[in-house]
Amino acid sequence: SWSDIDADGVLSPGDEVTYQVDYANTGNATATNVTLVDDPDEGYVVFVDSVDGIWDGSTISWGIGSLGAGQVGSVTYTVTLGGAGLFAHGDTDVVNTVELTSDQTTPTSDTETVVVTASAALSIDKATSGYVDNDGNGELSPGDTVHYVVNYTNSGNAAATSVALVDSPDISAVGSIGNISDAGVFNGSTVNWTVGTVEAGVSGSVSYDLVLAAAGNFAHGSTPVANTATITSPETG
Repeated sequence: SWSDIDADGVLSPGDEVTYQVDYANTGNATATNVTLVDDPDEGYVVFVDSVDGIWDGSTISWGIGSLGAGQVGSVTYTVTLGGAGLFAHGDTDVVNTVELTSDQTTPTSDTETVVVTASAALSIDKATSGYVDNDGNGELSPGDTVHYVVNYTNSGNAAATSVALVDSPDISAVGSIGNISDAGVFNGSTVNWTVGTVEAGVSGSVSYDLVLAAAGNFAHGSTPVANTATITSPETG
């Protein structure tokens, strides 16, 4: 069984999984020095809780002792899965194998696999951070410089890889583009950044300056200048 700690409806990073191991002596003689050793795939587990078992950092073990013919029993323990960033985007198998040994029998084992789901979640928030009144007329007008900032965040619980950010300014309103941060490149129609990997919970920002087209490129009155940014990755589309 598992506990949905983050209430997202799926088994995901940070949730708790409770395992029950049932054992039995189906033979007609007593087994001695019976031992259970469980390997909970410690690469994905950050905490193990058991009343009777001994956790050594890689396996959890129980010294059962003697187990009479026909005798049965069970043990339980709970693991806490690693948190955001430990699991890759998508489904990850967490494999758990237990082995039962005794002085009289050959080792026997059983494996239980649970599927942990993690996902990257990219978002952006674009805004202007002011402008330079190049002609000193007290308002945003042709030839002035607008500062744009694009903030991005991975609010998911898995990393997003090969992240790309593309900004599409209204070319009809553009005189020039410069001061592009973070090695961004303007190709004549869009401003492009290769962001790379954005880990779970990480935020960042990029920026650039847009000099508006000169006088004669705008109609009389107020003209909206639209500017759209998009962020993509293989995990999020």
